[in-house]
Amino acid sequence: MITCIRALFTALLLTCTSSLYFANSSAQAGDNASHRDSPFKGSGAEQRVSVKQIGSIPVEEIVTSARQSFSSLRAEIDIAEKSLYNTYNDLNDLDEYDVECRKTDWAGTFIREQMCWPAFLTEMSARNVQDWRRDLDILIPVDHLVLLYGDKMDALRANVRRVAGEYPDAAIALLEVGKLQAAMKRKHDECMAQKPVLLVFRLCK
Repeated sequence: MITCIRALFTALLLTCTSSLYFANSSAQAGDNASHRDSPFKGSGAEQRVSVKQIGSIPVEEIVTSARQSFSSLRAEIDIAEKSLYNTYNDLNDLDEYDVECRKTDWAGTFIREQMCWPAFLTEMSARNVQDWRRDLDILIPVDHLVLLYGDKMDALRANVRRVAGEYPDAAIALLEVGKLQAAMKRKHDECMAQKPVLLVFRLCK
């Protein structure tokens, strides 16, 4: 369950990062010319221009990050995610879309992993557990709640894009997480491409 939820949030952030890449590349040429002598000093308009001028992350940086061990890369992702959501929460004006990161072992494996949940998902999960204890509802796994309320996840994705599109600090933090997650995917793909030992195991570090 934890792996499924983490995968969903990884996909969410990669989608937001890709959208930011697209906004950067499509707006860069036109905005550099039209806003070169912009009169909007210290305004929201200037912030949006600054975000669009943030370049996308070079592939070389992803390749370099992917050379780390899985444990080191995972630790960097955890730190970058907490930094991203701390920045995002400070700038976000919709409380239900705030995101909190914490260590959890909900999978029952006694291995604590960092999970980052939006406030609305935490509330829905708590309400469902309460109703279940009162025999008012069945107990719904959190990953199923995520799928049931896909519209809320879409709204969260849109809100992350909005905040990143308005504030350079959030955009930079989002791109950093996107870079590290892309590096993790690249490292995983390279590992799976290796010839397995005894036709079963792959020795990946």
